[in-house]
Amino acid sequence: MNIVECERAWFTVDDVDKESNNSVCEFCQPWSNLKTEKSFSIEELVPYEILVEVLHSELAKVMEFLLLPFVFFLTDRAGNIINIVSPFETFQEKVDHYGIRSGTNLSKQISGVNAVSLAMEVESIAVVRGDEHSMPMFKEWNCVCAPLMINDCICGYIDISFEAERQLGFSILFIKQLSEKIVLKLKERSPKLIEYIFQEKCDLYRLSPREREVAYHWALRKGALQISNDLNVKEGTVRNIVKSIYSKMNISERWELIERLAIVVPTI
Repeated sequence: MNIVECERAWFTVDDVDKESNNSVCEFCQPWSNLKTEKSFSIEELVPYEILVEVLHSELAKVMEFLLLPFVFFLTDRAGNIINIVSPFETFQEKVDHYGIRSGTNLSKQISGVNAVSLAMEVESIAVVRGDEHSMPMFKEWNCVCAPLMINDCICGYIDISFEAERQLGFSILFIKQLSEKIVLKLKERSPKLIEYIFQEKCDLYRLSPREREVAYHWALRKGALQISNDLNVKEGTVRNIVKSIYSKMNISERWELIERLAIVVPTI
């Protein structure tokens, strides 16, 4: 891969190992009879109903600006479709004809080469053009897919598919921006996810349970006296703990702590 290709924000079929693409699955079973491994516990942090709700909310803002016919596929991190969105009858008919529905798995093992399976492989934006697909239906479409990645943890994928004769240009930037907006909304909507990210960051800096408590309150812009009252410890102890936190994280300002621990601070 040359320097120009490395600087791109997306991957195509040509960027991955040719041998792996030639050994894609055989379509000997109907999708409805296939069972896949259960998704990672990220589902507990980002419930699918919230993921679907956020997608529809973000799409509602841009639907009127999408002039070309399209269909969106939202999948979990294992490639299982959890929602399909298309206001175009011809697209919906094609989806129904091929038996694609919630639960259909788009991983490479089951559905061969497609934008979702490629995005799963490269963990980045993936572009797959018409004839590069394994499935007959997708050969009529160009597809662009982006992972929904929260702090290096993928909770799903969003794919936009449209007629193969259409240009790819706008769709790559569009799906990138859409995925970023969805991730921002997910962070706001899922308290469990916020807690998970916070604890993950604290693990990285090896903060003790008490340091985590103080770090969280300190990030909320509380003073040492207020924190001492909240946690029932001496004010001097709080200050010493803050110094220890700063030392472990190699920082000197409160805003750095907020940024590094990815703490969502309520607006005043």
